[in-house]
Amino acid sequence: MPIGVRLCRCQQGCKLPSYRARVAESVDATDLKSVGHKLCRFKSGPGHQIVQLVRPCQSFQTKGLTEECGTSRPSEVSARPRRDPHDATTSLIKYARGYRAQIYVSLVRRSATFRTQREAEAWASARETELRANAKKTPGEKHTLGEALRRYGEEVSPTHRGVRWEQFRIASFMRELPVDSPISDITTDILGVWRDARLRQVTAGSVLREISLLSAIFEAARREWRWIEVNPLKDVRRPRAPDHRDVTITRWQVKKMVRTMGYRKMGKVLTISQAVAVAFLVALRTGMRAGELCNLRWDDVKAGYCILRVTKTKPRNVPLTPKALRLIDRMRGFDDTQVFGLKSQTLAALFLRYRERAELEGFTFHDSRHTAATWIAARMGSSGVPAQQAVMDLCKMFGWSNMSQALTYSKSSIK
Repeated sequence: MPIGVRLCRCQQGCKLPSYRARVAESVDATDLKSVGHKLCRFKSGPGHQIVQLVRPCQSFQTKGLTEECGTSRPSEVSARPRRDPHDATTSLIKYARGYRAQIYVSLVRRSATFRTQREAEAWASARETELRANAKKTPGEKHTLGEALRRYGEEVSPTHRGVRWEQFRIASFMRELPVDSPISDITTDILGVWRDARLRQVTAGSVLREISLLSAIFEAARREWRWIEVNPLKDVRRPRAPDHRDVTITRWQVKKMVRTMGYRKMGKVLTISQAVAVAFLVALRTGMRAGELCNLRWDDVKAGYCILRVTKTKPRNVPLTPKALRLIDRMRGFDDTQVFGLKSQTLAALFLRYRERAELEGFTFHDSRHTAATWIAARMGSSGVPAQQAVMDLCKMFGWSNMSQALTYSKSSIK
């Protein structure tokens, strides 16, 4: 008994609408090239499209295989059982210049075109084996650590203010960690070895920041992407946090720095080096960070204070002394929108360059914040401001949520 029929879909030979089909001829088991792939040896004639193998319906068995099918669509002729989405299906379609192979395994579909049928069959067989093996893997076995790093850098990091530093550290992770390994194979022991190696290269503070970023990446893979069940960094011992940086820039160092930058007490600011010098002097009188100074706009400069809308913590108002206001006014005309017209990384890099030219060392631009807190606290103490009120004013001015930070920066200036 025939195991199927071949349907002619053309309109020339059958003269039927495209949604109807006429039985062309029966197909025996001996005519099948591969029962598993459901391929037929018959060649399509002129005007024919695709040879399709289906099971004969009951009417074909009783009335004969050469009668016209009375169903409305060819799909209704078939009595095939519903396909399991996890089963594998392979098909080959012959074109004028080659063969197109299609493979469908566990809801994953792949296809490719080859010149010869042998190449198409070999590709389909190898691809089916690969997809079957991949279907049995867990998400942590399918995805590598490198994929997690790249996805975090593309999707999550751009939403953070420190995107530049996160991208820099992610690039470092790509060089130092086993990025080609499945993310589920990354263990606490592997990360512990990486931590020890980094401690021999950089400071404990840098390692702590890198661990925080890497832990956030693993948390994203665990909570959002569902690639892993446990964060392997959870049980990694963190190095001891370094002592708070306690560097106060002396007044003679300040004078030597601004002299090296070409700063002048009178006149407009004309050069970038002079703009760096003015930003340094304003930071010493307000305690603003480099990023806060560089994001300061002319619209946010008011009489007696300025509004910091982009900060490390939350927006705040910073009081400006008359001398600080005069310094800011000297920047008018340098940039139409921004007060200083510089980027924070540019400001920090130029500051270090001029420090080397001045033959100085041991401090950075951010140390001006600690210096400002020390100087302002000393003025408050000499003015008779109560210690508790002085600490509260410092917290409000510098944007600290913890009063211990004010005490750390001001040291023993507040009595």
